[in-house]
Amino acid sequence: MNYYDYPATAIIGSDGVVTGVNDIWHTAASANPADVFLQSSVDDNYFDNLVLAAESHNVFAVKVLEGIESVLTEEFDSFEMNYFAQNGSSECRFRINISPVNGLPDKLVVCRRLLD
Repeated sequence: MNYYDYPATAIIGSDGVVTGVNDIWHTAASANPADVFLQSSVDDNYFDNLVLAAESHNVFAVKVLEGIESVLTEEFDSFEMNYFAQNGSSECRFRINISPVNGLPDKLVVCRRLLD
């Protein structure tokens, strides 16, 4: 199975704590250590990792934090953004999507998929 064929997925609480990730999340995180959007494991705070990246002038992290806030405050139903990240020796385009978990308003699902 090629892990790029499926989205890397995490569930986070409204407090930012990661409550679950799929195997593809782990595989993609190991293969792409510079991709800030994958560097949270279960019990880590996803928001804290994004804030650290934003403080290092990562404009994508800033946009994702703003997108998460817009979903949590129900300003928008979901948030989606394309971004570039290093993938081995090449730069690739990815899409991150954040939306509420059906029936669980205090949980969000974060999906990240390779586009190229």
